[in-house]
Amino acid sequence: MMEPRQVSAPIETGKNASLSVYFVLTIALASCYGNLNTLTQVAQYVPSLAIIFLAFFLLFTGKVKGLSKYAGVSVASGALITLLALIGSTLSQDMQSSLYALVFLLTWISIVIILQKYSMAELLRSFAYGGSISVLIYIVASGFKIGGALTATGDSITIDDRSTGPFMTHPNLIAHTMAVFVILSIFQASAEKIIGKLIFYFTAALGTLIILSTSSRGGLVALVLALVIGYLLVYRANFKLILLFVLGVVLACLYVVFFNPEFIERLSIIMDLNSAQRGIGSGFSGRQDLWLMVISQFFTMNIPFVWGGGFRNEWLSEFISAVDNGYIVSIAEVGFISLLIVLIRLILAMKESIRRVRFKPNSIDATIISLVLFILAESIVARYLLAIGNAASVIILFIIIAGAKGYIHGKN
Repeated sequence: MMEPRQVSAPIETGKNASLSVYFVLTIALASCYGNLNTLTQVAQYVPSLAIIFLAFFLLFTGKVKGLSKYAGVSVASGALITLLALIGSTLSQDMQSSLYALVFLLTWISIVIILQKYSMAELLRSFAYGGSISVLIYIVASGFKIGGALTATGDSITIDDRSTGPFMTHPNLIAHTMAVFVILSIFQASAEKIIGKLIFYFTAALGTLIILSTSSRGGLVALVLALVIGYLLVYRANFKLILLFVLGVVLACLYVVFFNPEFIERLSIIMDLNSAQRGIGSGFSGRQDLWLMVISQFFTMNIPFVWGGGFRNEWLSEFISAVDNGYIVSIAEVGFISLLIVLIRLILAMKESIRRVRFKPNSIDATIISLVLFILAESIVARYLLAIGNAASVIILFIIIAGAKGYIHGKN
């Protein structure tokens, strides 16, 4: 049996470099999404607008003239999700939800078109550099200080202690975004030269500190699980890389012990499962009550179980906008069938990557495996499984749309 060719992030030159610049800027700008002012709120639409523009450009210039045989299933999947969302929003007469569904469909089809031109290797490398710029923007805009839970005093973590960043972004969204950047940085670093490696490892270190400052336990735990499991799956036969990974963790721990021992105390408080506000007894910080409230509305006019109530439907947004469970939110917005479509495509993509790394470990499949593991784990306590408004979810959306076959496309 012939070994499948290795998919690794190539050093981009010439026309490929323009893609890097494009997505670096797109992801960096999208990471400015927050509630600071109107401009930072509008930033959530940057990814969709940029993706739609790039797809139109590829079609207009003739760089993409048709779709591959794998694209048909992707287009049909996106159309079905949109149709189900539109049924829900139409029945509830929610015009804003209907418009959002159309934006979602345009974004989905545009990503399909982009995947006809660029390989997942090029895209993930671009996203990784975009993550590096985004982390830098965060640090600079914050005045070179990582506040929040890292510097909070006292015996417990309150909402005021959790960092919202320079743009007044929800702490969980910051952690979600930074965790994806950390995964991209760590695995893409292996395919870079020395300068690229330094940039990516530095990004990963800063991104991890930012996650800690948000006190987002779900994002932190999901990140650790994704990195450990992903690393062992991909590089289990490479003792040198496993040793380097362990050595890096040990050195980071020693640095904290000798230079910032207060971080250990804050981490113990962040992870305190007996906390009255955030411990097990609090029902996942009050999430259980919200989950039960949403579930009680399944099979009603508010949330029809099969097709959902529409993207960002009015009932969900008005009464319980803080529901933090990607699976429940997906059913509530686009229905159980849509959730199945998303999960099947994610799991098949991960399964294909696992099959490929059995023959040849590579940075692209390693990244895909860890990103899928992360979003599946984090979605238990976060609502970003299917979204187009933040940079990290858009990266996950590329994997969902590409599926098990789409990312294999690449130039010879």
